[in-house]
Amino acid sequence: MSRGLAFTRKFFILKRKFSNIRGISPKGHGRLELRNDRLRIIINVENAERNESYKIVLLREGKIKELGRLHTDKNSKGRVEFNLNYREFESTGFPLEKINGILILREDRVLLAGYMDEEDGSIEKHIARLSQDRLQDSRPEKPLVEEDIDEEVKEKDKEEKDTEKEDGLEKAKPEQDIAEIDKPELNIPENPLLEDEVSDEDKPFVSVEEYDKAMQEMFKDVEMPSNIEESPQLSAEAKRRLDQKNQTTNYVLNILAFFPYIEPFKIDLKGYNWWRIDIDDPREDKGFLPYFSYIAGGDHKYPLVQNTVTATALMKKYGHYIFGLYNVEDEVKFYVYGVPGYFTKEDHPQRGTTGFNAWFEGKDGIGYWLLYIDPTNGRVIYPINPMIPKE
Repeated sequence: MSRGLAFTRKFFILKRKFSNIRGISPKGHGRLELRNDRLRIIINVENAERNESYKIVLLREGKIKELGRLHTDKNSKGRVEFNLNYREFESTGFPLEKINGILILREDRVLLAGYMDEEDGSIEKHIARLSQDRLQDSRPEKPLVEEDIDEEVKEKDKEEKDTEKEDGLEKAKPEQDIAEIDKPELNIPENPLLEDEVSDEDKPFVSVEEYDKAMQEMFKDVEMPSNIEESPQLSAEAKRRLDQKNQTTNYVLNILAFFPYIEPFKIDLKGYNWWRIDIDDPREDKGFLPYFSYIAGGDHKYPLVQNTVTATALMKKYGHYIFGLYNVEDEVKFYVYGVPGYFTKEDHPQRGTTGFNAWFEGKDGIGYWLLYIDPTNGRVIYPINPMIPKE
């Protein structure tokens, strides 16, 4: 890495698709910061195993470097921070620009893993090697054959054979030497990763029962963007939109790396990642994140909702908004904007006409009104059963 670069920061997502530990649905993220010669790496995980210790390793061209360990609490959450001297770290053969990815391991099992930059398949190869090593360790030991037999024993065997020949009673030769005894057959799958695939049922949309029902009702008739890779028959236009969505999401993640990752709600909204963006004047940030104009430009007065609060006014009042990514199986399905406000008609942005029709209570008392956007076409998602404050 260039010594002229005084500061750099990377944000990385740790993906559950690499996990081969059964019975859990972990998620995690991390941040890497280099300021002069001080390297800081922060990692957060949740929904892991309770009170467990995991090894954190960096991956570079098939080689690994252990950073240290992460410990989870009784709530299955864990956080660890490493503060390193970068010159010493780099001298071990792991300059930042050469690091492919990061893995969180329990022995040879993978909790989470993620790429730093390009997804070059190195993580998958390393996991396959771990699986092969595990299978190799499970093989029964081969019958031991002593290579250097005592010369006296050899001579004795020779004498016995000569005696048998003389008596015309030479014993039949065994069909095979002891060293050639068939090994027990092991049922090794062609792809070692297949044995550890987890076929969990779909997880609830949220962890609290009443919100689970509400959120499922909201989007029960919403057509989720499909996975293009699994649908080769889709049109060129659909593929173009997917490419555009992926490019936009990568851009978004690079930008969000400069803002704090937060957990703003009292409940655990499954599949979401959130960041807080502090602002002074929303009108000055119209080009900051994709489709921000949907909320910053929401000062337009609709005839049927005159004299109602706007999202812009709420952001200016509380000095911030939140941005989220909603993921299904590590694929971004929605961009989500959240503006602060209470669950009252006075704080309901333009009575929901612009798309803010979901609300959740925040940890600090105030909640957030949420607006969902389909990243493949930029359309606002209007839920079938919106959350509307009572009159």
